[in-house]
This record gives sequence, structure tokens and C-alpha cells, in this order.
Amino acid sequence: MPQVMSANARGSQPHRIGEERYLVSMSWDMRGSTKLAENQLPFDTVFIVNRFLGAVSQAVIECGGQLNQFVGDGQLALFGLASNPKTACRQALKAAAMIAANVDELNQFLSQDLREPIRFGNAFMAAK
Repeated sequence: MPQVMSANARGSQPHRIGEERYLVSMSWDMRGSTKLAENQLPFDTVFIVNRFLGAVSQAVIECGGQLNQFVGDGQLALFGLASNPKTACRQALKAAAMIAANVDELNQFLSQDLREPIRFGNAFMAAK
């Protein structure tokens, strides 16, 4: 049903339980993390993955997105929860550029500890 009554508000105005919205979904993960884990101590692997996730999260939040899910070494973020579609697209693109800059900075910080720089992949999907 498009409308239901709140269990705590019997007799009050019905509330909608769903809403169709335009959102931009952005997901990414760290590439080669299994190979990285094979060459590092477990503590070091967790440290590196956490730093990667932190660098990505910072960019998403600073650009107006909202983190939605963490899955292993990957994340999903949503843009457009509090903005129009045009702004949501621009926020996601800005976040992608900032993620690249943050990961470059992280690679410089970890250059003495890693055989290869951290790489990541991402995908955009706009959905209505």
C-alpha cells in the first residue's frame, strides 16, 4: 500500500512508506588487496585497508555524499539524498577526483612499505 498508519499514531495522518527519488550511487574497491595481504602481516594489511577506506570516506563526506555500505575493502556511497539530480552528479564526480588525490597521497605515505601503489576501481550508477 502507498500509505500505512504508524503503530504509535493510530488515528493520526497516514504516512507514506516509500518515495521514488533520483540518486547517484557510487561504489569502489581496492584492487589487488588479496595479493597485498599475501605479502603483509595481517595487522599491516588491516592498517592499509583502513587507511584506504578512510581516504575514500573523507572524500565522499566532504563532497556531500553519504556512506551507505562497507564490504571488505569496498564501499558504496549515495549522492542526492539532500540535493537535486544535477548537484548529486557533480558531487559524485568531485568525490571521484578527490578519492584519486587522497589515494595518491596515501601511496606517497606508504611508498616505503608497499611493493606497488594502491589502486582502486569505481563505478557510477544513476538511478531513479
